[in-house]
Amino acid sequence: AVFDDAHSAARCALEMQEELATIDFAAAGLPEAMALRIGGHLGPVHRVDDPILHRLAYMGAHVVRAARIEPITPERCVYVTESFAAMLALEDDQDFACDYVGVTESAKQYGAMRMFLLHRTAGL
Repeated sequence: AVFDDAHSAARCALEMQEELATIDFAAAGLPEAMALRIGGHLGPVHRVDDPILHRLAYMGAHVVRAARIEPITPERCVYVTESFAAMLALEDDQDFACDYVGVTESAKQYGAMRMFLLHRTAGL
């Protein structure tokens, strides 16, 4: 998913996790251990018309970087990069907080990144 601002992306990611937590997987005939991992990154992307699928797509190095975060994110969590966390701080966003996790090796040997755990602030 591509967003115009960090707040909208943060809200969507956490709302997806919250909604998934309300599902009774056993009642739906699904494995109870199902869980979602979400990774977020902020950076420029290129909007293109996909000639194969005949629809709008986004491409570029920052799309690849975002894709390398999800596999290393613990289940039921949202990890974001330093640029994402910094933009939330610059927006003075009081709805969310980003706790530093550490320098984490990304998937597919893409390199190490400073990662943050995204969560809602207390009181929401």
